[in-house]
Amino acid sequence: MHLIEEIPLVGQVSFSDYDAFRNASVPFLFLSAGRTPRYHQPTDLPDTLHYERMAWTVGWFQSLVAQMDQDTEPYPFEATRVELADEAASLRPFVSLAAAWATRIPGTSPLSLARMKLDDRWLRTLDVTAPMSGALKRLERVSIRLQCLLADFPACFLI
Repeated sequence: MHLIEEIPLVGQVSFSDYDAFRNASVPFLFLSAGRTPRYHQPTDLPDTLHYERMAWTVGWFQSLVAQMDQDTEPYPFEATRVELADEAASLRPFVSLAAAWATRIPGTSPLSLARMKLDDRWLRTLDVTAPMSGALKRLERVSIRLQCLLADFPACFLI
């Protein structure tokens, strides 16, 4: 959730109805395929939806629920749980592509590309079994820089 909710200079901002479960200390599963610029806009119409992807997701989710139904122990709520290894693994391939000249995000400035290269090197050497102080904060910044580049926000290297 850290990579979704942490906004520079603002802090934690929840974006969906999962927050009601978290506030009530109820375990929840957050699934997201990202947001398009049309999300919750007048242009967010049925012909812009990805029905094949939605059908695949439903099948995957049904399988997950069936597996969870076999569990005998209740799932605990862990308010401070952080999955640093999973979050780093999720970001690593995207940062690696964004840091390479041939596969950079269109419009990436030389300064942003240099910053992505530093982020890529850091992610490759990050020891998630014994992270150094500040690793989570840095991972949040890497995620935000990548999202800014994808949104064509020109000052990504400043974050």
